[in-house]
Amino acid sequence: MLTRFTAGELGDQVTLTDLLSPLNSARDHVGDLLLHVRENLEQQALEQGRTAEAVWKEAIEGSDDDAAGS
Repeated sequence: MLTRFTAGELGDQVTLTDLLSPLNSARDHVGDLLLHVRENLEQQALEQGRTAEAVWKEAIEGSDDDAAGS
């Protein structure tokens, strides 16, 4: 696909920018969500006097159980 783009078969630089812009926004949003989850788990660990790693592992295992049950 990049070869076709560089050959001018798929449009110009604006076309590529228009295509990648929503993808970049989605990537940024997912990154923000992950940071939010991490901050929440770290806060939970602090409140419970546990390590963040233990709370994170528990959350992941619970997530796996939820997925298996659906």
